[in-house]
Amino acid sequence: MSNSESSKSRDIENTNDQNDQQDINEGDTFKNYDSFETYVKNYAKNKGFTVRLDTAKYDKKTKEIRWREIVCSKSGISRKNKLQQTGQAVDNKSTRNRSSQRCNCTFFIREIKFEDHGLWIVVKINLSHNHDLVPIQLRKFMPDNREIPDNIKDKILGL
Repeated sequence: MSNSESSKSRDIENTNDQNDQQDINEGDTFKNYDSFETYVKNYAKNKGFTVRLDTAKYDKKTKEIRWREIVCSKSGISRKNKLQQTGQAVDNKSTRNRSSQRCNCTFFIREIKFEDHGLWIVVKINLSHNHDLVPIQLRKFMPDNREIPDNIKDKILGL
């Protein structure tokens, strides 16, 4: 890869500083799968949404992930809505009385591990959302950001 190319090789050490988070572009490379996943999760956290690991393809011999798609946590539709769309009966006893957060969001990032050099390369992305993102002042309440401080954990365990 030449220096003139816009894609950058990212390493896990560069992904932990939340203030230095940049957009993700097709052609970006990562040294390993963990740095890719961490970078995307930090990117989502900083932008005000959460992600989930979606489709993966595995190497038949080594059982390692060789292809991964990460999507917005609001991607797709709920099981209840799928059943309603197909005209199947919905079992209300096994479903919660709460609306689904899924709204068919189109955000996704697809990355493939290339065997010849071992790097993970972003091959296809869609960074757009069809829903509002969480404002900065409310991001501390997002599932990925909620954490009980150690001193509070100690108090709870001491009861």
